[in-house]
Amino acid sequence: MKYHLNSTTRTRILAALGKLEGEWIVEVQPHRKRRSDSQNKRYWLLVGMAAEVVGCSKDELHEQMLGAYYGWDEVNIGPKRFRVPKERSRVQDKKRFAEYMTWCESKFIQYCGVWLE
Repeated sequence: MKYHLNSTTRTRILAALGKLEGEWIVEVQPHRKRRSDSQNKRYWLLVGMAAEVVGCSKDELHEQMLGAYYGWDEVNIGPKRFRVPKERSRVQDKKRFAEYMTWCESKFIQYCGVWLE
C-alpha cells in the first residue's frame, strides 16, 4: 500500500494502520514532486535527436549522459566488469532533473548541434 499523507488523509491513514494485525514495516518519506511529463518528453526528444547524430540508440546515449553527469560505479557480473551510472534520472525531483537537463542540452548543442526552440 502506498498513501499520500497530508493534513486531509492523516487521520484516515492512522486509523487504517491501527487496524493492522501482525508485524509490519511502515516507511515514511517526504513527498517530492518528480520530474514533469513535459520535462520527460523534452528530454527524450533531445536524446533522440542527438542519438541520430551520434549513431547510437536513445537508451545508449541516455546511459552515457547519466554517467558523464553523475559519475560511474563499477560492478562485477561474473568475470566481467561493467560501468553503471551512480544515479538514475527517474528518481530526480523537478529541480535536480532541470539541472541535469540544462547540462545535457548544453552538451547536445556543443557536440551534436541539436536543440529545441
